[in-house]
Amino acid sequence: METLSRCSLQDMLASRDRRRERQMIHFQTTPAATLVVATVVAPGEFKLTPRTGIVAQAMIESLKKHFGPHILTIGHQAFVSGHEVWLTLDCPAVEAKKTAVLIEDTHLLGRLFDIDVILSDMRPMSRVDIGQSPRKCLLCQNEARICMRSRQHSPEEINEHIESLIREYVNAR
Repeated sequence: METLSRCSLQDMLASRDRRRERQMIHFQTTPAATLVVATVVAPGEFKLTPRTGIVAQAMIESLKKHFGPHILTIGHQAFVSGHEVWLTLDCPAVEAKKTAVLIEDTHLLGRLFDIDVILSDMRPMSRVDIGQSPRKCLLCQNEARICMRSRQHSPEEINEHIESLIREYVNAR
């Protein structure tokens, strides 16, 4: 049986710093290419599990399907802090964000994908930047960030819903 590694706050902070450094290198070396960084939404202390692996694989397949001819490079890494998929694209950032939102909103597991289009000023393009409403909560119709900050839903409710989505996805394949 595989041992799962807990993701600590230090691991999360180190991951954020590593992503930021990699983003800076991207904009120094290939500023004309659009940068997309996709991660798996995995609440809790275990970010690398068989279920997050299923979600990561589904995300990669969907990214390849939707961005196909625009992909210059694609890479996937799994850290204790979770799965990361990096793409450089030869399409405008606005087009990439619209495609990212389409994937997040239409794929059965799309709510478990966090697909960011990173701008040259190092901030992720938001849904509002392209005229869309903020992302909805996994469980209700509130804005996701409001429910996250207020801890509106219990970890058990969230994990049960995530498990249900993954079961539905696996059974549909």
